[in-house]
Amino acid sequence: MEMIIPKTTTDATFNSSNVVETDETEWNGTVASYSTDDYVMVTTTDVHRVYQAIVDITGSGGNLSPEVDVLESIPKWIETSSTNRWRMFHPEGGEQTSRLDNITVEIETGTIINSVALLDLDAHTVQVIMTDPFAGIVYDNTIDLVTGSGITNWYNYYFDPITRLSDVVLLDLPPYSAAVVKIIISSNATTIARCGIAMLGNFKYLGLTQYGASLGISDYSIKTVDDFGRSTITKRSFVKNMSVDIVLQSGMTDDVHKTLSENRATPLVWIGSDLYTSTIIYGYFRDFDVVIANNAQSECSIEIEGLV
Repeated sequence: MEMIIPKTTTDATFNSSNVVETDETEWNGTVASYSTDDYVMVTTTDVHRVYQAIVDITGSGGNLSPEVDVLESIPKWIETSSTNRWRMFHPEGGEQTSRLDNITVEIETGTIINSVALLDLDAHTVQVIMTDPFAGIVYDNTIDLVTGSGITNWYNYYFDPITRLSDVVLLDLPPYSAAVVKIIISSNATTIARCGIAMLGNFKYLGLTQYGASLGISDYSIKTVDDFGRSTITKRSFVKNMSVDIVLQSGMTDDVHKTLSENRATPLVWIGSDLYTSTIIYGYFRDFDVVIANNAQSECSIEIEGLV
């Protein structure tokens, strides 16, 4: 089992994107007034959010910028989402950057990283290219997202709908400290490409995942029943969950305990097994327990709650 400790993408490391940032009109403190339900965006350094006015706002030049106002005891604005360009970099997930045909971004590493995670995808292929200013291209990997999962016979092969991977992790990027990582998420000219999480980071090996891992979801859909007993289901998002036991060498016990403790309440990418993409979860652990079984090995149980 591995976990990826993220390196946050900020304006300082963000090089470029072909996703335009034109979601709403930029907030302007000199505007005479904003009406209830007006939308604006704020694209100052490390903000990149969309806000909605929840009251009528008047007073030219005297209003707080929305990202400051939302911290007030009685705010006039609420945050509704990140801008489309930055949704894939929002650490809490639950949003998707989208663009017709493809999404192409370039990010400076700024330090050594060895992993890229692309989650909540809706696309045909992804390509990750790492370029060092002195060595040139040092990594280039293209992954076809079409999966054969569920194909057990020729009938399935010819007649079942095409299914694609929604989560991809790459753990083999070379250790260059001043490289640029280019990510290309491609669909086609008539289809929208989407990505929920794009994360650079470093992976940490925790131990050997044991059979018996439990996978599931928490569904936030709502069922309502009217006075005549008729049910209506409102489909909403869901998150993945995982309960897993791992075995680690006794010499790793202190390090694993320290690593998990330091990363509590922190969204990470967890990879339960390379064999099953369903064990890739973006979220945080609720609990973990380490049992020192004997001189040779320890056992660890981890409960992981997903965010997407």
